[in-house]
Amino acid sequence: MPSPPRRLRPHPLPVGASGIVAVSGGADSIALLHLLHGLGYTPIAAHLNHGLRGAESDLDEAFVASVASSLPGVEYRSIRIDVAALAAGRNLEATARHCRYDWLERLADEEGVAWIATGHHADDQTETVLHNLHRGSSLGGLRGIASVRVLTDRVTLYRPMLDIRRAEIVEWLTARGLTWRTDSSNADTALTRNRLRHDILPWIADRLPRLADNLNRLADDAREYTEAIESIARTALAEAIARADGLVRLDAVRLEREPGLIVREVGRLLWIGEGWSRGEMNRHHWATFERAVRGEVRAAQFPGNLRAKRTRATVAVGKWEEGDRE
Repeated sequence: MPSPPRRLRPHPLPVGASGIVAVSGGADSIALLHLLHGLGYTPIAAHLNHGLRGAESDLDEAFVASVASSLPGVEYRSIRIDVAALAAGRNLEATARHCRYDWLERLADEEGVAWIATGHHADDQTETVLHNLHRGSSLGGLRGIASVRVLTDRVTLYRPMLDIRRAEIVEWLTARGLTWRTDSSNADTALTRNRLRHDILPWIADRLPRLADNLNRLADDAREYTEAIESIARTALAEAIARADGLVRLDAVRLEREPGLIVREVGRLLWIGEGWSRGEMNRHHWATFERAVRGEVRAAQFPGNLRAKRTRATVAVGKWEEGDRE
């Protein structure tokens, strides 16, 4: 196959290193596999069968296997995971996403490859930013999808088509007679992301054509700002943190010098570092953490039986037992 036109060239991946392309069978991942192959890459095509759509899921798996076998040098790997059973009442989409990336990481380690690539495109980025705005996201949510993410010390995740619109992908595939599979569950507009995809994004493309690109540029800017904020907060946390009696103790005098967004980011990094769940933490909780640091409240309660108590110079954070005294 001839090299793709310049506009449809994915961002370069590491030269001389082998990798994996996650292939669902949809237009985006099929295009990525063909585009990379046309540029001389011979990755492993990896497909996870979630088993969520019965025979349709099995047909997706067979289709991806067929596409991989048609491309010289491309190997194929697949796995079947009962995602519905694993979800067991939890968010099905989040469980599927976790299963997918967990398997891809394990596969990359088993195969000894340096990168994983997914077919996320510019419309996915716009959709993600809008979805996060709809949920009332802070600046962090405006970052959208990262184009590069380090997974382990040996494996990096790339999304090389984030600058390419889905319409361009479909046009390219159609012009070459290449086919793809359509996930019927994506048509369910009762789901917010599907409504964005099928109703809102086409409306934007038709009436406000510059808005989508501007949102994606906003995501790039938000990522730069949040990375800078995170760097400052990491330094502040490292200088303020100590431990005693099973609790984390923060030097409140040190942290009081920082603006509010840095203090709140210190809290987020602390929760991540300690492995505390952030699922139920909201803007009010992070603001309360800041107030505790500044001594505006003496004690605060957080989800997961976590508490913060301010003394004259420190804030102690952790799982306090009833009757504990500072």
